[in-house]
Amino acid sequence: MRLYLRPRVWDAAGVVPLCSALEGNAHVTELVLSNNLLANLPGTLGELQTLRLLDVSCNKLATIPESVGGLTALTHLSLASNRVRKLPDSLCDAAELRRIEAYDNGLTELPEDFGDLIKLNRLTLEGSNLVELPQSMGRMM
Repeated sequence: MRLYLRPRVWDAAGVVPLCSALEGNAHVTELVLSNNLLANLPGTLGELQTLRLLDVSCNKLATIPESVGGLTALTHLSLASNRVRKLPDSLCDAAELRRIEAYDNGLTELPEDFGDLIKLNRLTLEGSNLVELPQSMGRMM
């Protein structure tokens, strides 16, 4: 099941209204929250065990909750055009990830265990401020 949540239907913080919108949708496979002015995502996001695609692009997110590592079915993460400087370490636990779009965020670092994402075949980081890549990325080749 694909769930789109209309732009700007909640306040900029977005967390409480978003939790309400997700309630009863535990089996959603695609969640598109782009262009919503969201500043935060709920920690309960990690409970969406069947989620394969998460699109939170074009919001005002500065952080991604650690619970994203619990999204064991996640294959595609789009968090482009936000304000995220660091990806959560737990993201490396989302072993099915094949595609991450993280451009236009100004990322300054990637998790040390980023190389654990061995199924990752597309990573877009344009507009990042990365000085170095984690050594673990050598395992991806």
